[in-house]
Amino acid sequence: MTTATRRCGESLPLVVCVDDFGLSEAINSAVLELAAAGAISATSCLVNAPACTGGALRSAVATGIDVGLHLNFTEGQPLSAGLRRRWEQFPPLAVFLARAHARLLPVAELAEECAAQFDRFRELAGLEPCFLDGHQHVHHLPGVRAAWLPILQARAPAAYVRSTEDPLGPGSAFKRWVLRRSGGVALGQSLRRAGIPAASPLIGTYGFEDPDYRSLVQGWLRATRERGSVGLLYCHPGTASGAGGCPDPIAAARHREWRYLSSAAWLADLAEHGFRIARGSETFPTGAQAGHARAGDMN
Repeated sequence: MTTATRRCGESLPLVVCVDDFGLSEAINSAVLELAAAGAISATSCLVNAPACTGGALRSAVATGIDVGLHLNFTEGQPLSAGLRRRWEQFPPLAVFLARAHARLLPVAELAEECAAQFDRFRELAGLEPCFLDGHQHVHHLPGVRAAWLPILQARAPAAYVRSTEDPLGPGSAFKRWVLRRSGGVALGQSLRRAGIPAASPLIGTYGFEDPDYRSLVQGWLRATRERGSVGLLYCHPGTASGAGGCPDPIAAARHREWRYLSSAAWLADLAEHGFRIARGSETFPTGAQAGHARAGDMN
């Protein structure tokens, strides 16, 4: 047991969320198997991805983990007619990021697309999302924040939102700086103004190239424990099977993450550092929802 664990006594809750559910059968399988083993507590779903079906998403819901909406504006095709008239395919992240900070995004069409992705989630899952975040963190970008806020408040007022304001290291200092400065700090401020539960601090940021994923996780757990706080670990595991479909540039990293998270070492490391896996819906304070924050507060 670590010094911090001995000093603090009781274990702290840690939300463990697998991103990109629906992108491939490999990811879906990893989510269902890890959920059954009690190794994760949430998954974030790409509703416009090829392997996101009603059967798959309802299977995830049936495991009892939190299932949330992974807003997507950088991969695949829009669901809404308005945004399809502008973009047959979503732009790559670099282009989307530049347009967001130049205030060149079509905000009205983005709001329509957010509503369409909420609608698709409800259609497939049979309920509203437990939480919201963004594929490649697009949910924190200027313009996008204003697009999803009123929908979330109207449809899922108890949902929490992944905050990118406070990504903890060690490692990936530049990537963490980009997260904060490209919209994370503004998102955190806006969530507090709106009274929306924020999942923070955030751990799991790296460049997908490090072969020793366990050492990375151990470092994140130490940093979070030293902070003495709850937190959210986001991860991207995928099984070796079911990886067909679109080419996956981080397939090797997904396999490394899967091997670790499905091993006894993962749960041992959690215990060693004084954490227990918990659902975000039971972890992040809901407080009193402000309920009627102006959309302009999220620009």
